[in-house]
Formats: sequence, structure tokens, C-alpha cells
Amino acid sequence: MRNKKILWLVRHGQTIENIENICQGQTPGTLTEKGIAQMQVLGENLSAQTFDIIYTSDLKRAVDSARLICEIQQGPVRLIEDKRLRERYFGSFQGMKFPEDRTSFNYPDDVESFEQMGERLSSFLQDLLYSETDEHVLIVTHGVALRVLLSLLLSGDTAQTDYFPSLKNASVTRVETENGKVTDLRFEPIN
Repeated sequence: MRNKKILWLVRHGQTIENIENICQGQTPGTLTEKGIAQMQVLGENLSAQTFDIIYTSDLKRAVDSARLICEIQQGPVRLIEDKRLRERYFGSFQGMKFPEDRTSFNYPDDVESFEQMGERLSSFLQDLLYSETDEHVLIVTHGVALRVLLSLLLSGDTAQTDYFPSLKNASVTRVETENGKVTDLRFEPIN
């Protein structure tokens, strides 16, 4: 039996912390006016697509972004918060400013590894990709989490995470899968 899914992977809208260059990690984050507008535009752009379900990280910036998209959807759609979709835990660095030059910066030892993220995100993907329901799925999450998800989808592990560019706020990546394997991947424009 064919199990086909179309996933729309969305990064939350711009936050105050994004503007201030603050490492949010698993802190809530607050959408800016621009972030709210980004998600409203994205919601309009996605309004022709009917989603069977929307999953979101349980962090405030992602939940707020997902709700803005839900408001524009035609008809009711289930919105489920899932803590497995949270951003990377940056440990003692959460709430701190990123350095201007990140190329030689080393994170503290208490930062969650890509492999640890991969374990929780793999669990989410297994539940999603092998379920027999919900063919059209919107997922609202975070920058690093998206890169890990893409690595897992394309290679089955987190080894490719660093090869994906940082995705902009309110970006959309459309992924088609069949029987758990990626058959098409597109980075969609938001405007």
C-alpha cells in the first residue's frame, strides 16, 4: 500500500530575539509586528492548500505562528503542539547574544547535539510518515530543527545538518514522501 505525504515545513515568524541577535533555543520568543505580518502573508499564500493537520513546536513563537496560519485556513484544521519539534536546547547560552563572527565560536558543553535532536525528531517523523492518515501536513518549527529534519528526511541521520543553509523566518520547504522516502523537495518562496 502506498503511503504518500506532502509536508510543508515552516519556520516561525521573525521575533524580537531574532532582531536582537539573541540565542532563543528553547525559550518562548515573541513575534515582532513584521513576524506577525510574515505569517499572515504566508497564511494567505497557503490558503489554497487544505491541510489535514498542523503540527507545531510547543514554544510560543511557533505556536503563535501556527495559529496565524490556522486563522486563514478554509475550514477547521487540527493544531497539535508537539515538544519534539522544539528548537535545539542551547543550554547555558540560551538568552545570550550571538557573537558577530560565529565561524570560530564554540558553544558550551551543555548544548544539545544534532544527534540528540535527531533522536526526538526521528521519533516525530516515524509517527508522522508511517501513519495511514493526514496526507497534507503543515509543520511549524525552528531554524536548527528544520535543518535536522531535512537531514533526517534525506539521509536518515543528522550528518547533513550543517550542509543546509539557515532558513529565513516564515520560509517554507515543501517535501513529498512516499513510504517514508523523499520523492520531491522544494524551497518555496513566501511572497
